[in-house]
Amino acid sequence: MDKNFYATNLHAKPNNEPVTMKKSIQSLLKVYIIFLAIFFLEIKSVSAGNLHRFYSDKYNGHFYTASIAERDTVSRDKAWRYEGLAYSVSGSDDTIPVYRFWSEVYKHHFFTASQSERDYLITHDQNWNYEGEVFHVASEGVPIHRFYSEVFKGHFYTASSIEKEQVERNDANWRYEGIAWYASPSLGEAPPTIAQVNEGIERKAHTFKAINPHAYPGAEHIIHDTSSENQTLSEGADAVDKEIWEIIKDLAPSDTVLKSITEFEVYYDPASGFDASVQSVGGKLEQWRMSVNYAALENFSTFPELIIHEYAHLITYQKDQITTILDDLNVEENCQTYFDDGFCFVDGSYIDSFYSHYWENTNADIGRSRTTGETRDYYSMHKDDFISQYATTNVEEDFAETLGAFVFGEGYTEGDINTQKINALYTFDDLVLYKQKARLAAKKW
Repeated sequence: MDKNFYATNLHAKPNNEPVTMKKSIQSLLKVYIIFLAIFFLEIKSVSAGNLHRFYSDKYNGHFYTASIAERDTVSRDKAWRYEGLAYSVSGSDDTIPVYRFWSEVYKHHFFTASQSERDYLITHDQNWNYEGEVFHVASEGVPIHRFYSEVFKGHFYTASSIEKEQVERNDANWRYEGIAWYASPSLGEAPPTIAQVNEGIERKAHTFKAINPHAYPGAEHIIHDTSSENQTLSEGADAVDKEIWEIIKDLAPSDTVLKSITEFEVYYDPASGFDASVQSVGGKLEQWRMSVNYAALENFSTFPELIIHEYAHLITYQKDQITTILDDLNVEENCQTYFDDGFCFVDGSYIDSFYSHYWENTNADIGRSRTTGETRDYYSMHKDDFISQYATTNVEEDFAETLGAFVFGEGYTEGDINTQKINALYTFDDLVLYKQKARLAAKKW
């Protein structure tokens, strides 16, 4: 068995295939009511964690919960689409309880951090059923804004100042009531919108506008050692190389994955057909080389998504994702899940889940065998199923392209396979956290 299975380029995403996704303001301004009563769950105050946000086109409203059990229950309901983390709650410095009510009359939930408001509803308004404390918040930090609609008899809460301003400016049905509570800055931050992310990417793009890639030393491959403790490039490294490396560090899914990149390669070769790639160093899954083609910087708007794509390959080869019986000659025969490149991907791993839901029992699995023309024709007939033509290559590339869209995208046509793939990634908590981390990094550029 050849353990140097990954000593090839993995990604050649054309720069003319940017993934641009927009969410209409109309969906943001829909009625924020909820028709959800989970009577068999006992809602209790939770430990430090995250507030999860759902949206339902059916009910035209959002729902929030800090309960993992409740999150998983709602996730199984096809009427609800998981949108990710709203912000973090119930940390060590969060001492203010938030109370929750359910109204069978109004068909939605109501949240308040006011004890007097809680007591008034319990005593004077039988339309509301008290469900108890659901999480704790801070006394200062990121403001959580509250709106009320007399028309819809419901409340809406948002940590996004942009969303707040949009509602105030564009929808007279909603009246701003002020700050409901605060999220601790040390634990969470309002999820960046795609507009904020794109603003950060545009600011970072100015760093590279003056670069003349043709002045780079031909197609010479310069390899930087990144195995030092602080993983910084040597003082003699080119300033642009350092800037690219900092972007790669900013977008790393975890310290463990970042530290596995022991070599960083830069070169300029517009004819290579590859913008970036990862490959194992010495056949070891614990050591990788990240390569970046300077030609990819000519369309910087897609560059961050390109780096996410490469990180997708690295996280799929972490120890918890594959079997470790690499020397077992019968590994393929014994593998009961997805098998590729000499590795058996464990049940429930990213790749095995992706394969079983979207590739198994389809004709997509012969992607590697298609000619260039056949690949182009196949993609043209399945554009609702794949993020890009390159995603039709194999399940690993499909996952990597989807992760890039998941992190830096903002919704596809409801009901198509692309949307299903993106929404499926919300079932992995670590990927949801990764999306939050990467977007925050891009927003701050």
